[in-house]
Amino acid sequence: MIILLSFWGCCNNDFYFDIENQTIVSCCDKPILNIRIKGVDNSLRYSIRWNTKVSNGKNPPNRISFNHINEGYEIFSMNKKVENKEFKLLPKSKYEIKRYQGDTPSVKIFITTNEFSEVLESSNVSCR
Repeated sequence: MIILLSFWGCCNNDFYFDIENQTIVSCCDKPILNIRIKGVDNSLRYSIRWNTKVSNGKNPPNRISFNHINEGYEIFSMNKKVENKEFKLLPKSKYEIKRYQGDTPSVKIFITTNEFSEVLESSNVSCR
């Protein structure tokens, strides 16, 4: 019984994509430290990770807007740093977004972009 209560008290890495706001949202209000975005056809890859030094000691947020990525995050594509304002997905493409941090299992969702590179569909649009 104690084991079950401990398990229920933990928050995992579940997240969803809020299509209206073009934002990745953490379930359980857990901060987002690391995500990877990979084109299903391997056309594009991003790694977005929180950097405490860059953020001036601020805590990471529990959501990441694709319209304006917080300056505390560093973005890399193919091992090259990408300026946050230059982050953009390719139009009419499918992506896997994977969230990983700590000792909890990683979680992934799939998104599809329209001709304007906005997310049009997501495999997960709310917390379960």
